[in-house]
Amino acid sequence: MKKKILPLTNLVYSIGYNGYGNIGDDLMFYYSFYNSDFKVICNSRDYKIIDEIHISNINYYLQIPFTKNDVIFFGGNIFVFSSLWSYFKIIYWIILVSSRSYLKRNTYLKSFGLNIGEYSKFQLFLIEIILKKLDKIECRDLSSYNFILNKNFANVTFNYDIVLHQNLLKKTTNKRIQNNTVYFFISSQNIKSEIYISHLFKCLEKRYSVKVLCQGIGDLLFFNRLVQINPSFSIFSVEIYNYSNLSNILNEINNSKFILTMRYHGGVIGESLKLDWVPCNSSAKLVNISSTKYMLNEIP
Repeated sequence: MKKKILPLTNLVYSIGYNGYGNIGDDLMFYYSFYNSDFKVICNSRDYKIIDEIHISNINYYLQIPFTKNDVIFFGGNIFVFSSLWSYFKIIYWIILVSSRSYLKRNTYLKSFGLNIGEYSKFQLFLIEIILKKLDKIECRDLSSYNFILNKNFANVTFNYDIVLHQNLLKKTTNKRIQNNTVYFFISSQNIKSEIYISHLFKCLEKRYSVKVLCQGIGDLLFFNRLVQINPSFSIFSVEIYNYSNLSNILNEINNSKFILTMRYHGGVIGESLKLDWVPCNSSAKLVNISSTKYMLNEIP
């Protein structure tokens, strides 16, 4: 049975990966809340994106299951089973949504994507426990939407990713002056194909200048290992993502020749900037981006 959605309170708790050095999650958080009339509470982290309230991690995780205020999960990669700690986090979320459902507190999932084929039956079972306790789910791709719709877990809607079609040019400093640079969104996670290596060699053949966007130490270590195996990649420049430098990074991306991406939001940013982008097929999420007018299958 679908649940009745009560009005949003003027204070919400946000759960997501924003504030941890990821351009996609930070942009999602910004466009979710920057123009809202309510205050947002987050767990303590390195920097602020809007005028959100940071509280200690202990208070944050103790308050969320019982607060009368609304709780919003958001992000397409929140269900991860990469380590034993991941299972503890999922179990905590099961306790969280179960207690909130029992207390009739509003809990939402926003801009969600689910790569169903990448989970075991047991992992999918745990995910479904969480999904059926939510009050509203907003899916960013049709496959996730249809899966949840058929399960009849909650009020489910389909909407584009929060960042998709936003006017990111407002966050750039100049008009587009296209150069010969390829902006490479590298990822050290979920690598199931090495097509990105052939794409990088093709960029070298075509004499493109490649700039590698590293989002966290994992990406940087992965790129360093890649250079050790393929020394010709050592001529690539490296950009370390930092939220304080977001406008400059978006400006550089906007002026690039095209985007090469192992990450979902590399494609989303390409679509939003009306800039060609080439997927590396390392993640099933890339093929689920809705409205792909600028996606290319080969290096131009």
